[in-house]
Amino acid sequence: MRIDSEKKAQASVEYLILFAIITAVIAPITYLLYSSLQTTDLEVSSEVIKNLGLKMISKAEEIYYLPPPAKISYSEEIPVALKSVQNISEEAGNIISFVLEEDVEIPLITKVPVKINETNITEGTKTIVILTNTSDESFIVDIDIR
Repeated sequence: MRIDSEKKAQASVEYLILFAIITAVIAPITYLLYSSLQTTDLEVSSEVIKNLGLKMISKAEEIYYLPPPAKISYSEEIPVALKSVQNISEEAGNIISFVLEEDVEIPLITKVPVKINETNITEGTKTIVILTNTSDESFIVDIDIR
């Protein structure tokens, strides 16, 4: 009888050791995969937002040279990671800054004066309206994200 209980105890200890080794290997691998997926998701979102911004700037520069009232409307998919869009006017030119999660910022330079009116910056399909504006003394291009 004593031999049976020793074998059972040894088998139990072996299973516990095996479980500890498997857990010690799987836990770090899971963490590494999860953290790399989070980084990849932010990189993909930033690339999508950069392309979205470049398309907006291209269309704004295109419409700037047309006689008023000129207008372009198109639909675009806004990713989840986008938090806000800011206008930054400097002596070097106009900069549109897209702010993402984790305070990642994507600044894009425009050749023409641009003013972004963000009324709805949540994720999903949004209508982007680009139009010339001559209401004040300066001639600017308004970009509305609706």
